[in-house]
Formats: sequence, C-alpha cells, structure tokens
Amino acid sequence: MNRKKSTQALLAAPLLTANESHVDSGKMENNARTLVLVFPSLEEFAIEREAIRKHVIPEIQQFCCGRDIDLECISFFEDSIDYTQFRYLLELAKQPNVTVLCFVGDKYGDSALPLELRTEEYNGIRAAALELSKDVKLLEKHYVIEKTRDKTEYRLRGPFPDVETINRLKEVVQKGVKRAHDDGTIHQINEDRHARFFYSFLEEVVSNLLENSSNHLFATRRFNGYSSAGIPNKWVDTKEFYEKVSALKNRISVKAGEKNSLPFILDMQNTDPAKWFKTKDADKYEQQLITKINERLKDLLNLPAHTISYHYYSASPMELAQREHSTATKFASDISAKFWSSREGLDRKIEELVSKIEQQSESVYFQLYGGTGCGKTVLLTRLYEMLEKKEKFHVLIRYATLTDSSLFANELLRNVFLKVCDLARTNPVGMMGSFHMGSILSNLKTLTETLDKPVIVLIDDIHLLKFGKSLSRLEKPLKKLFPKLSFIFTANSQTPLSCFPGPEFIEIPNLNREQVLDILKKQNQDNLGADQGGTLRQQIKKAGSNIILHEIQYEDLLEGYTEPSPDFDSRLARIENELGAENVKIVCQLLCCLPYGITSLELVDGFRLLKRLPSGSGDESSDFLSPLPYLILRRLGRAIIPVFTDNRKVWIFRHALVAQSFRQRYLPSTVEVRLANETLGDLLGSMPSSEDETDPVASNLVFPHPLNKEHGAVNLRRARFHWYFLLHAGKIEELKMSCLICFDYVEAIFRGCGLARLLSIFEETSQQILDHDILVLFEQILLPSIVTLIRDKDQFVSELINRLRYTRAKNSAHLNGMVEQAMLWADIYNKGPLLVPLTCWISPPKMKQVVSFTIAQWKSSKTVIQPTPNHQHLLIAGNDLAPGQIYMYHIASQLLVKTFSGHTDRVSSISTSHDSLFFASTSYDGTIRLWSFQQADSVKLLKPTSARIYCSLISSDDKWLVTGGADSTARVISLDNGNVLRAFREHTGPVVALQLSSNNELLITGSGDFVVNVYDIVSSQIVVKMSGLMAPVTCLAITSNDAFLAVACEDETLKVFSMVSSQELHELSGHEGRINALAASNDDCHLFAATKGRVTCYDIHNGQLLEFLECANPAAVTSLKITDDNSFVLAACQDRVHIWHMNSMENHGIENNKSTLSCIRMAPDEKGAACGTEDGILAFWDLEICQCLWTTSQQKSGRVTTVDFTADSMHVLSGSAQGTISLWEASNGTLVKTFNVHDDEVRAICCFSDGTRVVSCDKSDVTHIWSLSYLEEMNQVEILSSVSGIRAPMFLRINDSMLIGHSSKSPKEMNIWAIAENKLTVKTKVYHNEEILCCSVNRSGTTLVTGSLDQSLKTWQIDTGFLTQVLVGHEDVVNCCCVSDDGKMVASAGRDKIIVWATATGTILRSIVTKAIVCAVEITQDNTVIVAADESGWIEAYNSETSRLMSSFHTHRKITDLRISSDANRILAKLAGTAQLPILCLHNTPALRSERHQRMNRIQSASSSTSNFSEEQRQEQLQRQEENATTSNDTSTAVTTTTPVPNPNGSAIAEPPENKTSPKPSVTFSTETKTIPEVETNSSSQPSQPSKPNPIKKSSMCLML
Repeated sequence: MNRKKSTQALLAAPLLTANESHVDSGKMENNARTLVLVFPSLEEFAIEREAIRKHVIPEIQQFCCGRDIDLECISFFEDSIDYTQFRYLLELAKQPNVTVLCFVGDKYGDSALPLELRTEEYNGIRAAALELSKDVKLLEKHYVIEKTRDKTEYRLRGPFPDVETINRLKEVVQKGVKRAHDDGTIHQINEDRHARFFYSFLEEVVSNLLENSSNHLFATRRFNGYSSAGIPNKWVDTKEFYEKVSALKNRISVKAGEKNSLPFILDMQNTDPAKWFKTKDADKYEQQLITKINERLKDLLNLPAHTISYHYYSASPMELAQREHSTATKFASDISAKFWSSREGLDRKIEELVSKIEQQSESVYFQLYGGTGCGKTVLLTRLYEMLEKKEKFHVLIRYATLTDSSLFANELLRNVFLKVCDLARTNPVGMMGSFHMGSILSNLKTLTETLDKPVIVLIDDIHLLKFGKSLSRLEKPLKKLFPKLSFIFTANSQTPLSCFPGPEFIEIPNLNREQVLDILKKQNQDNLGADQGGTLRQQIKKAGSNIILHEIQYEDLLEGYTEPSPDFDSRLARIENELGAENVKIVCQLLCCLPYGITSLELVDGFRLLKRLPSGSGDESSDFLSPLPYLILRRLGRAIIPVFTDNRKVWIFRHALVAQSFRQRYLPSTVEVRLANETLGDLLGSMPSSEDETDPVASNLVFPHPLNKEHGAVNLRRARFHWYFLLHAGKIEELKMSCLICFDYVEAIFRGCGLARLLSIFEETSQQILDHDILVLFEQILLPSIVTLIRDKDQFVSELINRLRYTRAKNSAHLNGMVEQAMLWADIYNKGPLLVPLTCWISPPKMKQVVSFTIAQWKSSKTVIQPTPNHQHLLIAGNDLAPGQIYMYHIASQLLVKTFSGHTDRVSSISTSHDSLFFASTSYDGTIRLWSFQQADSVKLLKPTSARIYCSLISSDDKWLVTGGADSTARVISLDNGNVLRAFREHTGPVVALQLSSNNELLITGSGDFVVNVYDIVSSQIVVKMSGLMAPVTCLAITSNDAFLAVACEDETLKVFSMVSSQELHELSGHEGRINALAASNDDCHLFAATKGRVTCYDIHNGQLLEFLECANPAAVTSLKITDDNSFVLAACQDRVHIWHMNSMENHGIENNKSTLSCIRMAPDEKGAACGTEDGILAFWDLEICQCLWTTSQQKSGRVTTVDFTADSMHVLSGSAQGTISLWEASNGTLVKTFNVHDDEVRAICCFSDGTRVVSCDKSDVTHIWSLSYLEEMNQVEILSSVSGIRAPMFLRINDSMLIGHSSKSPKEMNIWAIAENKLTVKTKVYHNEEILCCSVNRSGTTLVTGSLDQSLKTWQIDTGFLTQVLVGHEDVVNCCCVSDDGKMVASAGRDKIIVWATATGTILRSIVTKAIVCAVEITQDNTVIVAADESGWIEAYNSETSRLMSSFHTHRKITDLRISSDANRILAKLAGTAQLPILCLHNTPALRSERHQRMNRIQSASSSTSNFSEEQRQEQLQRQEENATTSNDTSTAVTTTTPVPNPNGSAIAEPPENKTSPKPSVTFSTETKTIPEVETNSSSQPSQPSKPNPIKKSSMCLML
C-alpha cells in the first residue's frame, strides 16, 4: 500500500525528526519502548557490554514480549559516535517511553563540540576567533541557522572530513569562548553554561539525562585499590580528568537517587583490571550487575501488568472492526490539511456535493477521480471532516490497502458496516455472520432500515480493492442504493465498483504550479528566503506540478542545501553518500516489502539480520545495536509517513510515486525481492534457540516473535504478516509448514484477526500460487465451516479435525500433519469445556474446477500447454496470430509473465526438464529449441530434421530428447550436442504420439499407420508391435509404474493394454468423439481423455467412467496435462484454459441408501458402544480408543432394530426385523447364538442384571422373558413368560423387579410392571391427558419422568408407582426429557426452550432458550452438565447451575438419538440418513466421575492406533481370539469383520505404518474411518493401492482414513 498524501495535506505533517519513531501517537497507545545503552568506550566496558548483550537484553526482551511490548535497543559509544548520532541520542533521551542505561567508569573522555550556540555566543566566539586569528570560516561552515527551528540558534552541522577538522573546530570554539568570557563579551552566560563548552561526550550525555532522570538508569563503576601511577590507560584517566569523572559520579548519586543509579565499587587489591576480570570476584560482579540491571529496567520501562484490551485470548468481530476504524480515523487526522489552499473550481464542486448530501433525502453515490498527485486523498479527508462537523450523519472513512484488512472489498465493507452497527446501536448479529459480498449487501439492506440517521461511507482508492472469486464477486450488482446510505469514493479513473450502481463522477484537476507553490508556503509557514524561494520556483517550472517531489525539494532547502534534489533518485543518492549506500539500500528494501508498513523494530532487526557478520554476533564490532537504521529512517524525511495500527506505529511510503521510485532503485530483481521478504519472514518467525549458537534471537539480539504471548494473547504482527513475507519470498514449503498448513498459526489468525481476515489470507494466497493443500484447506474446510463458526467459534478445531480426517487417505503429509497438530491443540486446550469429535463423518464438498481463464488475443485450433515443474506457471503455444511464440502465464493470477520468441512456424509440443531449469519446444519448422525460464531467447537451437515435428519428450535424466515427426521417424537426440543418438524408422505413417518408460529403457510410439511400437532404446529393437488397431493412433498414455498403456485412435476407440503381456485389458466407453489427448495420473489410478468440449475421467483398472469435466467451449480439447504432484488436471480448449482438482475424481460406486443407522447403545461400563444399520450391519466400538473393533452382517435377518448389552458389558444382543435376537461377544464379534424369540420385528431388548435372562418385545406388542442359557438346539430358546400389551421402549430397573413400558392400548398411558418369578403384573398406570411423547428413567431406577402432548411433565416414584410431581411451564409440546441419577432434577425440552426443574418442589430452576427444536436431552451423573441435541444437528453442553453454554458442536445432520456417559466424556449421536456414528468428547468436562464409571484421565491421540490395554489384557484377548478361531458355527448367517487387537509394541496390526504415533495424554481420537454399506467397502477410495488387498473388511461406521 502506498498512501497518496498529495497536495496540501502532504505538508500538514511535521518534518521527521530524530525522535519521530518514538513520538506519542495521541489517543492510540504506542506499544513500544526504547532501551538506549551508552558506553564511554568499547574497550573500557567490554565485560559489561557482553553481559548486557548475552543476559540482560534477552531477558528484558522476553519480559516485554510477554506483555505485547516491542523493545527497541540502541547502543552508543563515545569512541565511535559522530555528531549526528550525538544529537540523535540527546533528542531521543527526552522522548517518553525511552529509557537510557548509561555506564560511567573512571575515564572522563575527550571534550565534545556544543551542538547549539545562541546568537550572542556565536557572535562572541566569532569575534574572539578573529582576534586570535583562528579559522573563522570553519566556524561559519559548521554552525548554521536552520530555518525549521529556533532562528536564534546556530546548530552544529556535519559531516566532518576527518578528526583533525573536529579538533581544529574545538580549538576555535573553546579558545573563542574563553577569550569572550574573559573579555565579558558573553557577559550573560553563567558558569554552568560556560563549562559545557568543555564537557566531554560522557558529561554532556549525563547532564542531559539528569534534567529528567526518572526514566533513566546510571551504572557507575569505580576501581578501588588500583593505581596507574598517573599514566592514563583504558581503565583510568589522568588525575585531572579522574577528578572530573569522580565529580560527575557524585552528581549522579545526588540527582538520580538510589532508584536510578547503581554504583559498583570493585576491590582490585592492586591487581591490574585485565587480570581481575578473569577472577571469580569478577564473575560475582557480572552476576550482580546482570541481576540489578534487570530488576531496575523492568521497573523503569513502565510496562503494563497484562496484555492490552484487544489482545485478549480471542478478539470479537466488533473489536476487529473498531481496530480498523481507529486506524483509519487516526490516519485521517494525521494527514488532514492544517492550511487549506483554495482551488476555486474544485472547492465549489465540493461545497455543492456537501449541500446535495444535506438536502437530499435519498442516497447519493459520488466518485471523485483524477490523475496521480491531484489530491484525491486529502480532498476525501477534507470531505470527511466537513461532513463529520455537520453531526447529521454517521460518517466513516477508509483508505483502500491502508491495512491488510482493507484489501478485499468484502472484508473492508464488512468492517465498515459492523462499525455502523456500533454507531447506530443496532444489532450486529446479521452482519457478523456475513462474509460473502452478497450476504453483506443483503444484511446491509436490513441494517439501513434501522438506522437513526443517514450513513456516509468514504473510501479512497477503490481501484486498488481486490475482488476474490470466492467471497467478493456478485453475479449481479445492486440496482440502486439502500435508503439512508451514501457513498463517496475516489479512484484514478471513471471505473466504479462492480457491486454498486453507477455513480455521479466529479473530476479533480491536476495542481498547477502556482497552487503547488502556495501549498508549500502555507504548510511550511514560508520559511524559505528569497533566494531559496526562487530556486524552488525554478524546480517547479522544470518538473511540473509533482507536489511529492517538490515537498522533498522544499525539505532539502530547509536543511541548508543550496541545490535541491532534482528527483527521488538524487535525494536517495545524497542520503547514501551520508550514511552509506549499502545501509540505505537495506533499510529501503525492507520498507518496500510490506505495503501495509513495518514497525521500526522490524526494520531495525531486519537490518541487523542482513548486516550480520559471519561469526553471527560481531562481538568486537562497534556496530553493536547501531543507531544507523534509525538515522536512515530519519533522513528519509517526507518520503515516509507513520500509520498507527495494532497499538504500534508502522512506516509506509507517503505515495505510490515514492514507493515506485524506491522499488525501482532498491528491488530491481526478483532475487532481491525474495531476499528482503525472506529476511522479514525469518524475523517474524524468530524464536530463541538454546541449541543453535547462531540463532538470530540469541546471537544477534533480534526481538523474539512467539506466535502466542502471555495469557494466550496472539502476536498480531506475526499472525498477520509472517505468511505474507514467506509467500513473496517464494518459500512455499515453509509457508505451508510454518503458516497456512500449520494449525497453531491458522488458529492464531482466526482467534486474533478473525475469520474474515483468515479467509482473505487464503483468498489472496490462492491468487498468488496454485497449491493443492491451500486450496483444500480454503475451499473444503474453511468455506464450508463458516456457518458453524458464525454460531460457535470454539468449533474451529473440531471442524478442521472432522473434515480433514475424513479425507486422511488422500491428504498430503502437510494436511495430515495439521490434523495431528489440531488434535494436540485440543488435548492441551484448557480454556474451558470443549466438544471435540473423536470420529469423523463430515465429508468435505467436492472441489472441481479451480481455475478457468481466457487467453487474450488468442485464435487457435490446436492450443498446446505445459505446466512448469512447480505448476505455478503455464507455457502456452499454438496461437495462429503468432504461431512461433510461447507464452508463460502465472496460473493463479492469469497474468502474462514472459514471451519466448524464436520458432518460425507453429509450436507443436513443449516439454519441461525434470530439474526445473529449462524446457524444450518443437515446431513444424523442424527445429528444437531449448529455453531457460529466466530469459526470453532460446539458449540452444537443434535441427535434426527438415520435416515437421509433432511430439517430444525429455528423458528423466534430462540428457536426451525424443521426437516424432511427419517423416515417420522417432529420434533420440542428445541435448548436450544435438546429435541424433537413435532413429526408429519402422513406421509408415507420421509419428504422432510418444511415451517413455520410467527407467528410460522403453520407447512407445504411436503412428498414423494404425500401429503402436514398443522399442528397446539401447538395442534399437522393437520389443512389442501392436498392429491390431483399426484406425490411426491419435495419442498415448502410460502409467508411471509402466503397467498400463492407453491407446486412442481416430475411430474414437480408447483401449487399455497391459505392458507386461501386451494384451488388451479393456476398451473404455462413455466419451463422445475423437480423443485428442490422454493423460494418466501419477498414482496410476485415473486416465483422462480429452474430446470435444469435455475431459472424461476413467478408473484405469476397471474401466469405470468416473467423471465428466466440462469445458466452457464446445470445441476440441487439444492439450491435456497433469501436474507433477498429481494435484491438478489442465486442459486447453481453443482460447480457454481449465484446471481441475484431482480430488474431484472419485469412484463413488453404487450408493446404498439403506445403509443408515437404526439404533445405538452405550455399554453399562461406558467403555464400548454398539450400533446397527438398516441393512443388517452391527458394529462394536471401543470408546476408550474410539475405534470400531468389529463389524458383522446379519443381512438375512434384515435390519438391526435394537441393541443392548449384558450387565457385565461382555456381550451384545441385537434384534432383527425377522424377530431373531443374536448374542455376540463384545471383545471380538464372535456370534455366540441366535435366538428365534419373536415372530415379528424386535423393537426392544433389556438384559437382566443377573446375566441369565432377557426381556424383549416386538412390533406386535408381544413381550417375552427368556433365558440366555445355551440349549442343545442351536436356535432353540427357553421362554420363561410372555405377555402382550407392552410397547417399546422398555426400561428394566430396581434390581430387575420393575419393567416400564408404553401401553399398546392407549398412547396416553404407560405401565409399571412388577416382575416376580419371571411373571409380569401391572403395578401402576402412568398417564397423561394427551399422548405421551417422551419418557426417561434415571440410572438408579428410582424415578420415571414422562412428557406429553398436553405440555406437561410428570414424575413418578417407580417402586411405589406414586405420582410425585406435575411440571407445568412449557408453552408447547414436550419433545424430550431426562431425570437425574438422584431424581432431584429434570431437564425437558419443547420447541422453544429447555427447562430445568426441581422435582421436589416442581419449580423451574433454569430456562434456556434454544435456536432449534431440541430432540434429545441428557444430564450427567453429578447434575452439573446438561447435553442437548436439536434437529438442526447441533449438540450443546450447558452448565446446569448457570445455564451458560459451555460448548457446542455441529454434526451437520439431523440428530435422532443421543447417549452420553456419566460424565459426558463420551457422547454418541444417531444421525438421520447416515451409517456414520459420531463419537464426541466433552473435553475439560466439569462433571465428576463416579468410581463405577472411572476411566483413564487421558487417552491417546486420534493419530494413534495403539490401545491402552495392559499386557495381561492384550494376552487375554489374543488368547480369546485364538480360541474363537478354532471354533466354527456353520449355522450362522453372520459375517464378522474384526479389527485385530493392537500388538504389544503398540501398533494395530491392520493399520498402515504412516498412522503410527506414540500415545499422547489426551482426548481419544479415532483414526478408523469405516462404512457399513453392504459389508463390502468401496475399493475406489484407495485407488493408489490396487494390488494390495486389505485383509480386513472396513465397515462404514466412520470413514476410511
């Protein structure tokens, strides 16, 4: 961003002074402190200097970093300082937030020249110098009046050519002062002021610091017991000067006091200091020095005790909008014109505009436009001030690209309208949930209807706004503006925003010369003399009305230069001459990197990184924490301006013209751009390392930048810009690993910068690079998660885990690593309860076409494309308008990067080298050209034939090239010398297609003679000749494993051959028309065929048609490529290029709509769960490791209607639609027995606690109590008793003595049945006035609660059957209810709310309003947590005492049933229309765990497939499996699939090795993704391993990872 602060506003800001980087920012706090270190000399305080560098500064930096304070460190040495630095030091010491640590030893130092002379002092010295015949001209040259300052003072001005000149000037001044003082010429001067002419550097600094010593610290050192015999050395001075420095120490002690002074007296015992500093006493002194200085500095730096307001753990959208608002309004205030220079015609238009806004009741839309430097920005700012003073409107101003959040139109407008909500005090919920431009404008319409007064939005430079394809673009713009809403924009031309209707345009004319001069004079109070004014007038006449340049020229004249810089380059050259060309270059390069500005700390640390010495520290360098970058920043003057953002001041270029000049001078090449960005990327990623001695934080005193600071606050500078620097440095892998595919980093952006900023970052990155991982995370994870995150931002980690783990088998290592990071983050999350998924079931949306663009000025019937090896650029040829040219486009931005010219006829093929250094092209002109990607001219020309060349391939070692041409010959050509190594002439028709085997040994050629030949390249012999084709060959494709060869012919046939047997495997069908191009995926699974207007995707193994990829043009697709990383498919169709994502090509097989869950149940010990499906699949889950241990099919018995566990949780019973009930071992899924109990569908099963009996009922309302004993007859069952009239569900409670069930006679009734000697008798009737809709029995079996259509609930004492309470309070039907274990609390839900009741009194304890109809509710065993599920798919956990929502989770499907463990550590949900079983954990649950349900504190991570079984348990289960394997059950119709028990080494036998990780003390996550369709799994989801059959059949309870 290059802020255009033109016309009169440019000079409104004061000149940059030495302390400009430390000035107070007004109302906005500046979170920066400066620590200045002052040493008399480098060698005198070498020990102290090293102690400060190694121990003090790192600790103080960490101390500041944790409090979100930037600490800038600068050091000054008397023996290396010049007078520019001297002045800067003294000015710096007077600024707030600056602390000076000054060391004073036993050396006084040389005298220093005074920096200012009063007029009378100057005149007196000059007169005395004339009398003494001293060099008066030297005095006149170096002491001058600066017109920008006090005109009664003469200021010292350098530079000085050498030390001798300084000494001569000292002599002139000191002798002149002494003579003038003795003569009484300077009679008004006092003794203290007179003495200052003879001060040393040290005393001058100390005297200035003592004027206000409260922020400063003095460390004085005195050697006791050491004498140099009056001979000065590096430790002590002569007696005269020793007395002076002793007096100076006394002054410090008196004036500074104990708080601001640290005296150190070292007992030398007549030892030379050089030897003493090697003793243990010196070590004690050093440690004492470090400790005391650290303590005092922490007090003096005045740091806040905690992080600042908006750096809380998480920032809200309103806080983020306020942050943007504060930055923009502060910037407007800073650049507003203090003196307005009249522009008659323009001023009149502006007044008319303001008048029209005031008088017009309807909305207005104006756009001010004009050329560069015409004053658009300052004019808009003036309009803002004028309208704000009216107090009739809400006025907001924004500057496009002033901050990173004002780059994309949707994000900028969203923040603007959120601020409007705040100003108008309207509900911002709708706008907070809007991220897409369409949604923002839709909510804006609602917002305008509630405004208390009109809103006017002013936006500068709208032509700089970006419109991302995912969030910013609208199909149709607004037809008219909404009421009470007006816009005033500025732009370079009459180009309105595409989302709004057409505006009224007002042209801003360019400034003329007189206006420029008038503006400069007014803003600078006409400080120029007549001669200087004339010089400036001449410059304006020469250069025109470029006010930016003229301001800099004005600055030159004010600084005393007789000739101002004629252009920006001259000004920069002048600064380079003063401060060093390399130094200035580094600073300016860093300033050019980030358009949103960098802080002075970042600039200085970046400077130090680039200036870093080979040793890594530069211990003996006088450049230790040099002030040089600050001086350069100061000298840049009006070229840069400050912007306050994030409580920091950043420096940006004042105008695009300035930025352009700087970039052209200092970043002329891509290499330099990358180096500068890489430096800042390294800087923001810097963390101290104890292992790396060259670590920049430890060795070069670079400020640390941890991602999270104290209290979890986000480091906003790193979160907002680290990715940006890595992206522009071209470090894509590091960008992914450290930033955009790193969960901690992405989560920090989301938390600290908001979801809108996170989406914009991915949008911007997608416009810069084409990357599979970034697209997946953006389009398949973040965008689909918006709806969930709007409602609950704490679900960020859960959404990412659930969606990414679903595609784990296809994910890259980066994406799977991100899943691991997210799960670890969830493990250690301690901010509160958090619902986390332990299995995955949310499938990401299909991502197909990612890029599609039209090539400008293109006409071709045979376009040729070839992606570069990193697939960031695309080489395109075949344009009929320029047939011999090759164009290189940047894919993400669709911009033309380079044109390669050389061929004289149509380019027929392009091949890139495998080392990414060059590419080769062939042409109809019979030539081959080799090109470097870096230059437009070919590096080598080869002419092996005069015939047309149709196709080519480069060998994998890049040593030779194969071509096929019209002369029926395939040639192998050396790329080194162009010699033809082999020529294959067996074809009788043109060679139109070529393929090479992976080892470069076999060459496959396809020809128009109906033949495909396979050659051995070494022997030049035909290995295989495929001559059975019925038409000319059009194209070939071979898989990377050399197993399959695809051949397409002119007769529209497409056949797949085995490369081993040369036999035809299958002919592919489904495409229409001639196939023009083929491409095989790198995983050897997919084959793509290009025809007319579409690309057809096949499974190359079975020939199944998978997908049609449609093109925009109905013409033939002539070129087809797959990127090297197998992520994208590229196709060229005339002037159109299409790119699809490979993940969209999937074999979904035949969908089984019946494969949905029918029932779920949690085991009594809460360590396992069982579920059944509509198509007869039963599955058992281990809830401790969250893995499906086994699945079984009972399809002959129909769907699984109900499941239950025996009391000891060792067995599972499943009921079927045929009336049978099966008994299974829970440990391994072995079918124990099938019982033919019922003649109709089984509806409910309840196991008695004695483990020998079961009660079950069926669809006919027949209930049996039967025995589990094993009879001789396999299917025989012992019925103990039967009864009719009981309808499911049933509850068996109180030591198996009571059975509760619905009455089949009336939906208004239930019965409590007494059980005695296996006989059922009705004990009590439970009734309501209307139908009973829900019921619940507590775990202890003492209380029954029923809910009815009559809007009431009733509680019943089960043992007596008494009605104990009627609960009335719902305003609608009661959908669900639950009673606590102790019977004291009931939770119920209607259509409108959840009510918590006290059963003893019937009073309402809590009422919780819900957002959807609640379909299930549960209470934890200790009554602290209520878990509810609604029909929209949300599961929510509430604190029962406060009604506070603790956490929520979106399952993305309707929930029909919910089961929780006693402490909510495991939650099961039955989802409608799916066979997937969600298992969740309420992490950090406040519920207490009973001894009966005690489980492990933490369970291993989701990435681990190991269990937490003991060795004895492992051996026991293995032994049981072996025993079960020896028995067979021939009468069983079940097919059981068992996941093996983990081995003693901790890895599951059936798990792939990449999923092995060590257990983590954490929430349990499942790595199993299982489906339960018709027992057989979908093999195409693992296409990369066709030859590796899985010995274990995966069930469909969750998805294949």
